[in-house]
This record gives sequence, C-alpha cells and structure tokens, in this order.
Amino acid sequence: DTLSKSIGILSFEDLDFKRKRKYDKTHHTRSKTLQSPRRLSKEVKGLPPTFEDIFKQDSYLKAFTAYCKKTHSEENLYFWMEVQKFKASWKDSEHQQAQIMGQKIFETFVSDTGDQCVSIAPEIKEKIGRARKESNFLANVFEEAEGETELALKFTFSQWKNSSVF
Repeated sequence: DTLSKSIGILSFEDLDFKRKRKYDKTHHTRSKTLQSPRRLSKEVKGLPPTFEDIFKQDSYLKAFTAYCKKTHSEENLYFWMEVQKFKASWKDSEHQQAQIMGQKIFETFVSDTGDQCVSIAPEIKEKIGRARKESNFLANVFEEAEGETELALKFTFSQWKNSSVF
C-alpha cells in the first residue's frame, strides 16, 4: 500500500509470502533462485547490509524473508513490519485507520489463536489485550512487543549474515 511504500517498508502482502503449515518443497527451490545477498552487498558500497538496510532494498528484504521462512521465524518479521506501518499511521494522524490496523495486528500476531502468533511475554500480551477490549490502540501500544520481536529479528539477521546462504 502507499503508506508502507512512502515510509520505505514493504508489507508482507507485498512479498507474497504466506505462512504454510506443511512442508513445501517449492519454498527451498524459490529461495535458492534469489540473488545472493553477498553479491547484492557489493553493489552497495562493498559493505554487508545492516539490519536497517534490509527494509530499504527489496532484494535484501526478499532474501532475508526467505531465510526467516526457512528458520520458521517469519512471523517476527511480519509483525515488526506491520507495527512500523501502525506507528506511521499515528504519525500521519490516521487514528481511525490505526485502530483498524491495531485490531488486525492483535488478531494475527498477538492473539493465541492468531495465524502468525509471535512469542512475547504474557504480561505484554495482556496489556495489548486490554487496549483491544477498550478499542484504544495508542501509538505506543505495541512498543514492548516490538522491542522483544526486534531483538529476535536481529538475532536471526546475525545468523543469516553468518550462514552459508548469505
């Protein structure tokens, strides 16, 4: 959508990656056809990408997303990206849209019945759950969950950079 493009972040819908419950052989074939991030990094001043770089360049994001899928951690990436869009909607004074986005984030990533439930501390889930019951998703409602998820993503990112697929 235009909001995520305007802030330089792709949504997981843009990537056309959906979480699959069963093993999919085409996943590995598809990820092997992606251009090597090492080759890509040579195009960007000869330096390896930083964590922030992966959200600025489509090819990095696609390669990192493929690695997250391979390591079964893509829900952290998708959650983090959706929270960035949520926060941007508050900055743009789109408060009604933010409430809708907050509800969607809760149902998809925070709720125990969500399709892509992220692993966050129970007390953080409870805080977000209270905001949902009150229909009051403030700009910082996902801040603690975002922090936990970002730590997990940075760990996955360091594994990716040190892996043989990088």
